[in-house]
Amino acid sequence: MEGARSVEAHRAPFIVALDLATCTGWCMGDGSKLPAVGHIRLPQPIDGDRGNMFDKLRWFIIDKITTARGLGRDVVVVLEKPILPKPWWDKVERKWVWPTNIETTMLLQGLVAIVEQVCFEMEVDCECVDVGTVKVALAGFGGAKKADMVHVARKCGLTIEVDDEADAFAVFLCALRVYNRRASERFDALVWGSRGALL
Repeated sequence: MEGARSVEAHRAPFIVALDLATCTGWCMGDGSKLPAVGHIRLPQPIDGDRGNMFDKLRWFIIDKITTARGLGRDVVVVLEKPILPKPWWDKVERKWVWPTNIETTMLLQGLVAIVEQVCFEMEVDCECVDVGTVKVALAGFGGAKKADMVHVARKCGLTIEVDDEADAFAVFLCALRVYNRRASERFDALVWGSRGALL
């Protein structure tokens, strides 16, 4: 993670991990026990205007940070970086295909901006982690599919309703490895098992 602070000398912070999308997965905890997970569905844009989506996310993030601070803990927000999929050449149609349109990329970048703004206003550290790192953290390989992420999260004891929650849990694990190594080792044992293999 970029810019993450070492926490060896002080108490580990409470982690708010996010997988941002129209259905945003979240995962919260400090590693002392299984974290809480859930998701929030953002409303549809109004006449193409995404302001209502950004507003709902803003108040959601404020609420999560306020809740974590209510526990008397420092808070860090960690989110998965949005990706910009590369176009590929369709040999049959003989044209470039863009897997993600500009509207989607604008939305995802906007969601990140909202989170960063709220964190700035509330004086909370905000970190980002690459999607490949997130997949390796939970499933063990960068090519992991949604089903792989959900499977491993459930093996750790989490009740997962949508795959975005499993992705948020993976972001949480990445943050835990930086901010609370001892707790991270306990979760790694659940993920990898005693023989060093995925459960």
